[in-house]
Amino acid sequence: MTQTLINLALPVVSERIDQRLAADPTLTYHRALSNCDLHHKLEAYVMSRLPSRYVSLEASQVCSLESPSQCYSSQQLRQIDDLVEQGLMGLIARPVQLSSPQEPSAPSSWFG
Repeated sequence: MTQTLINLALPVVSERIDQRLAADPTLTYHRALSNCDLHHKLEAYVMSRLPSRYVSLEASQVCSLESPSQCYSSQQLRQIDDLVEQGLMGLIARPVQLSSPQEPSAPSSWFG
């Protein structure tokens, strides 16, 4: 049978972001992340600061992975929560900067 690699971090990060947004009584973060691109940027921010964690499963078992957060310790989950909070604070402080497209660099700067 064929093996499939599953990234355990992404569903855990998405779950922790959703939990944080659900716990926001003022809906400040909901408004900030109403743009799907900003939600993905927050996921990318957290993911880039975490070590990768993958599991190899048989292709037929891929859907049986119900709770990947159990693969993380409580300390690691707190680290993810802290990174989510840092990312959210960055989005609230600089929403225009994060949502604007990146300017391409001039070709002359590509090679020094």
